[in-house]
Amino acid sequence: MDRERQLHQQGYWRFTPAGMAIPGLFDAIDWSAREQRRFWQSHQVRFAQVPLPLQAAFLFAYEAEHRHTPITSMEAAYAALVRISAFGYDTGPGLAIKAAMEAAGAQLQREAATAMEARQRASSERKWQAELASKQLPRGPAANLALIRAALKMPARALS
Repeated sequence: MDRERQLHQQGYWRFTPAGMAIPGLFDAIDWSAREQRRFWQSHQVRFAQVPLPLQAAFLFAYEAEHRHTPITSMEAAYAALVRISAFGYDTGPGLAIKAAMEAAGAQLQREAATAMEARQRASSERKWQAELASKQLPRGPAANLALIRAALKMPARALS
């Protein structure tokens, strides 16, 4: 999970407009835009029968393949495509990476939300303290009670 979190924070995963995660290994391959387009067209042809949501498992399978044997060239990417599209390919390791990446992303979102809430609380606390200071309002329950008694012209309670 820590590795997935670090990769997520570093922007290793990028997302298509459809929300599918693409691993950063494809950004590291030195290939032209034409070669890249041809690769993704080949990918689409091989997985045309697979519904779009189920194709995510195959994108994570590339990452699993990359972790097993680094994909650093166009030839290695095509070889991975052939292996992944073969009948009976085990997408389990890719799905495990997907689950870990999603958990890491969710954890980062929770941490960001918690940090935002803390900043908002601190900001409102500073505003409240500044308002108390500018209006010279009393602080503490005893001072508040004394002010209320004075405003209502009530006698001070006798100390016994």
